[in-house]
Amino acid sequence: MTMSDSAPGINKVPEKAPAKVRITEDRMKAYVMLPRLLPGATPAQYTVADIIAALKDKSVIFGVKQDEISNLIIDPIFGREYLVAEGVETKEGVSGEYEFLFSNVFNRKPKELPDGSVDYMSIKSIETIAEGDTIAIYHPAIPGTDGTSVLGRKIQAKRVRDLPPLAGKGFSRSEDGRIYTADISGKIEKQGDRITISPVYEVKGTVGIEVGDIDFAGDVIIHGGVINGVTIQAKGNITVEGLVENCIMSAFGDIFLLKGVKGGEKTEIRAGGNITAEYIEYATVYAGGDIHADVFFKSNVNCNGFIKLNGKRSSVIGGAMSAVEGITCFNVGNQIGIKTEMYVGVSADRLQALEVQKKKVEVLEKHLKSITEGLNKFDEIIAKSNNEKAKLDPRRIQLLRAKIQEEATCTDEKVRLTDMENMLRRGSHATIKIKRKIFPGVIIGIGQQQLTTTELQERVRYIEGMEGIITDVLSQEGLND
Repeated sequence: MTMSDSAPGINKVPEKAPAKVRITEDRMKAYVMLPRLLPGATPAQYTVADIIAALKDKSVIFGVKQDEISNLIIDPIFGREYLVAEGVETKEGVSGEYEFLFSNVFNRKPKELPDGSVDYMSIKSIETIAEGDTIAIYHPAIPGTDGTSVLGRKIQAKRVRDLPPLAGKGFSRSEDGRIYTADISGKIEKQGDRITISPVYEVKGTVGIEVGDIDFAGDVIIHGGVINGVTIQAKGNITVEGLVENCIMSAFGDIFLLKGVKGGEKTEIRAGGNITAEYIEYATVYAGGDIHADVFFKSNVNCNGFIKLNGKRSSVIGGAMSAVEGITCFNVGNQIGIKTEMYVGVSADRLQALEVQKKKVEVLEKHLKSITEGLNKFDEIIAKSNNEKAKLDPRRIQLLRAKIQEEATCTDEKVRLTDMENMLRRGSHATIKIKRKIFPGVIIGIGQQQLTTTELQERVRYIEGMEGIITDVLSQEGLND
């Protein structure tokens, strides 16, 4: 043993412990730390090759920062981490998208104001555009770029895609496929990725004798009122911003009467969909859907959905109203006992209409079966005789045409029957809610049962019971509904 091996106070050549490598969980960064020194220990001398070897031992092969490693070797700080390798982050792409330059959000219900009144002019039923307007801009997809971890593994960017061209009618697409332009002025609608621009019959002023009757295949918009007994018919919706007086109006879709109706007992309004009006006086009204208004006065009102009075000052005075699914209002009747009737649920007339429709469908199905059997006999004869020319027999052609027509009619009537059955099913739990007052003398009918109020009642609900109509107090939840 030499003196250098045993003499106290003489340092040995320090042992070089491997550098510690830490890789982040996402494998995007690698850190190196030279081991901490014990008190009085002589620092070991590390080389760039030592650090590279430690990284390779942990499979770090990408994004190695040579300059950082060199700086670490020149001026090492033991026990401290150094970022010595960094991967390339994935850059996500952007899928193609459409920028639509028109609104597809409508407010078909009036806005309730702080004082409890209702602003019917806040209703927006359609969006219109002019010929030549840009309706949409397409922004193509921007591909992403793949990343790489410090372990050299590729990290694939999410694949993006371009969207198919917009479908629909009434517009054109630019050659580069990015700009969509309206070909006509009219109403614009978007359903899914399909856009439709259809003509609109628009009247700036009032419709009367000077304008005459209107019969239009799309939507009708009247910025003034309607007077003098004209007839307005539309295959779409009807919107009238002014007062409606003395007319006949019908629409396959919805009807919006923003200033109300003064019918003078000569006005009839019918909609396949919903009807919304500020008030309705002295008119006959029918809706296939719901009816919303503030006031009904001495009118006959009927709908296959709900009747709902919107404002907190709303009322029903006089007349009769019927709604399959229910009625909600604030005040009904008045102090002098004017005759007012309210009916909900499945009436005897509707039950009878359902039975008539069932029989109609049965007759059509029986007739269709007879036609089909006749055609089958012809086809059997043709098959046995192997005579293809027999297919052109006028009697067979007549039966074939009759079958096609009868199938279409039968399908339509079955749909109507299903609609009626669904409507009556919805009406089986119909109620009448009075959120404020109902005066004596009001006739209440639910289904096949009826009662007449004999005293002033407040905040009540009428429901159908086993032995008659039940009256109970509206809960707070019911008042807020």
